Amino acid sequence: MSRIVKWLLIGGGALLILLIAAIVLIPQMVDVNSYKPQIEAKVQEATGRSFKIGGDIELSVFPWVGLALSDLRLGSPDGFKEADLLKVGDFEARVKLIPLLSRHVEIKRIILQAPEIVLVKDKKGRTNWEFKASASKPASAPAAPNKTTGASSGFALQSLTAEEIAVRSGTLTYIDHASGQRQEISEVNLTLADVSLDGPVKLTFSTRVNNQPIKIEGTAGPLGNPPGSKPLTYDMKISAFDELEAALKGSARDLTGKPSFEMNLDVAAFSPRQLLERLGKPLPVQTADPKVLDKVSLKANVKGSTTQVNLENGTLVLDDTKTDFTLSAKNFVRPDIAFDIKMDALDLDRYLPAKDKAAPKETPAAGGGKPAGQAKETDYTPLRQLILDGRMTVGELKAGKARTQNVRFQIAGKDGRFRIEPLACDLYGGKANITGTMDVSGKQPRTDLKMNLQNVAAGPLIKDVAQKDVIEGLLKSEVALQFRGDKPERIKRTLNGGGQLNFADGAIVGIDLAAMVRNIQAAFGEGGGAVAGDSKTQFTELNVPFTLRNGTFETKGTQMKSPVIGVKAEGQADLVAEKLNFRVEPEYVATLKGQRSSEDLQEIQVPVLITGSFQSPQFAPDLEAVARQQIKKQLIDSGKLDEVFEKNKDLKPLEDTAKGLLKGIFSK
Repeated sequence: MSRIVKWLLIGGGALLILLIAAIVLIPQMVDVNSYKPQIEAKVQEATGRSFKIGGDIELSVFPWVGLALSDLRLGSPDGFKEADLLKVGDFEARVKLIPLLSRHVEIKRIILQAPEIVLVKDKKGRTNWEFKASASKPASAPAAPNKTTGASSGFALQSLTAEEIAVRSGTLTYIDHASGQRQEISEVNLTLADVSLDGPVKLTFSTRVNNQPIKIEGTAGPLGNPPGSKPLTYDMKISAFDELEAALKGSARDLTGKPSFEMNLDVAAFSPRQLLERLGKPLPVQTADPKVLDKVSLKANVKGSTTQVNLENGTLVLDDTKTDFTLSAKNFVRPDIAFDIKMDALDLDRYLPAKDKAAPKETPAAGGGKPAGQAKETDYTPLRQLILDGRMTVGELKAGKARTQNVRFQIAGKDGRFRIEPLACDLYGGKANITGTMDVSGKQPRTDLKMNLQNVAAGPLIKDVAQKDVIEGLLKSEVALQFRGDKPERIKRTLNGGGQLNFADGAIVGIDLAAMVRNIQAAFGEGGGAVAGDSKTQFTELNVPFTLRNGTFETKGTQMKSPVIGVKAEGQADLVAEKLNFRVEPEYVATLKGQRSSEDLQEIQVPVLITGSFQSPQFAPDLEAVARQQIKKQLIDSGKLDEVFEKNKDLKPLEDTAKGLLKGIFSK
């Protein structure tokens, strides 16, 4: 027995010596560089690109299986000026030999040094990163999964560890010859440390984009064995451009099946303006207030999968506005979006584009065609594919210079047809409620709105919006509007509808109809002239029924009641040309003691013509009508009317009378 053991030990020792000798001598005796042409040919056959190994191949076997390559080049397709798609300075990999025999992979290091990737798009739209599948060899079917472990059959890992896997000093360059664009990401460094399937992996990534730094560091794992069998947890911190700081913490599940994830997102306050400045990019829109977009922060719980994303408990701070929100999106092919947004206060006017005072006003082209230089029509295809159900509340909102409170907004729809029900708010001491539909299923958007206003202070509202004093009083209204298009000029030209405006206890600012009547009466010797005071026409009621037809506002039954004067009015306002044409006619004229009944009315009716433009309205008495009234009155009082009609004799006195009246009017 001892003899057998002795020979076994001798045989084992000899085998070990031979194995060690082979491990040491094989790399010395075998010229691995002689295989470079075969390796290059195989890679070229697989990729359809040129492939070169410029440096020597270094091979070691014990105690680490080591491979080192240098100066690797994978070419671009024919016709590109940039010869190489990929260049690698050095590649080194070291794996422990003995554990491989029992399917334990122990990696010392895998290092990719100075890789350079150049992505190119030529003037014809071709790219150098597209690889065509080989037509000569069909794609192999994937290996069947192991029924016990769930892993594919073949080399199943028992364990995997690595001290270091790294990419150092890499660059990524994008060149678009069609647009002349060139972008470069430099100093790309990635390090994975303490790698294993059963524990978290330390990750550090850094680079520079347009010479601005980006860094990501944290942990991710475990991957599980097989990879993807366990939830992958991660805890990452991101810093970018010396301006942006963000934290991501969460987990991902079922990475090899139906992936899903959940994450807590926390973006610290940063300035979008300064961020864009560091990137050398201008702000896309020059805002009316140059101080906005200076502070943004975001927190949210994000959950998602390949078919949907949910944002819960979200808080967005934009400058002085805090917004709490939830949002869900699913079916990304035809997005189905729901949201609930709550803002404390927002001054929307600060974020709108700054007005260019020097820009010429857009005017319609002759024949009703498109204005010269009109921008391309808006593509509403995304809205036609959208399913939407959302609501929003805003504590205080300023938009179009109008100030509102307690804004409530709800919108829902699909297939390009959306219903607003309602848009409600508190408005200048009163309330506003708007319902309607927006239809973008056709070529031009179509909008139908119904608006109800109750006890709105019209003076402050119009003064804020139009920067003018036009009318005062409490406004109640019922209005229905329809229009097409999304440009102001198009909307005005297609504006139709009608309604009723009712003002109470107010005044028309800028004209004193009572004073105008007194001045004209004084011209005829029937009054004491105007009394000095503010240029206003006070009223107790002003009712304005109106219709809108293709941008023309028309009223035929406007009536005003006042302690001094009562009037009726009719006329048009052309919203496209911004022209006025109204006639205001007193129903009666009162003394300072108060109104009298129409039966007692003996004074002259003094119609007022309102013409001109929206910017410069003009007010003037209808002198022709006044003259006709006065001539008629004097003829009746003088008893000369019979003489006028008696055989058409002696019209001279009538002519002299008319001339005298007109002279008196114009002189006063």
